[in-house]
Amino acid sequence: MKDMAATDASTLVAVVDGDPLARHLLRGWLEELGHQSMEIASADEALSRIGEDVDAVCLDLGLRDGSDVMRRLRSQGLDPTFLVVTSERTIEEAFEAIRDGAYDFLTKPLGRDRFSVAIRRAVERRQMARALERLRNDEVLHVETLERRAIARALEKTNGNVERAAKLLGMGRATLYRRLASASNGSNLSNDEGS
Repeated sequence: MKDMAATDASTLVAVVDGDPLARHLLRGWLEELGHQSMEIASADEALSRIGEDVDAVCLDLGLRDGSDVMRRLRSQGLDPTFLVVTSERTIEEAFEAIRDGAYDFLTKPLGRDRFSVAIRRAVERRQMARALERLRNDEVLHVETLERRAIARALEKTNGNVERAAKLLGMGRATLYRRLASASNGSNLSNDEGS
């Protein structure tokens, strides 16, 4: 039953749980929802297998060293969306995980509908974060490109006189020299990227 909108099959969710039956159940639900999944049985395996390609991690806090997995992956520069799973007796750990950056938590026994909603929202969050990062990178590139063009034009108008070009640009000579040094490390000022 596909009551939730399925996502494209490029969405990868890691299921980290020491219980093989729980991993198998969640993997089946994920496949029904249109996601790819990987089953991981231990914290060490999670740390070695989870990479940039993983969009979300469903992490059982009952797993030995499970509470350290999220922190250690983040320290490696990885930022998948984390859903933590806990039994009712360890609900305090779930709240601590939320404080540490987990997106949501689920309690065992898991219900398919609640799991489906949580996964959908977690994947959407990760996709929005990636889209925002792409926009930020494009904006930074755009500003740098505009600055290089302005510096090149100012130098052109002043026949290469750095002091006059700096005045024309409304910046100090030292600032212009820093920008020139920065630009020379990347590309020629008169050449735009992609041109």
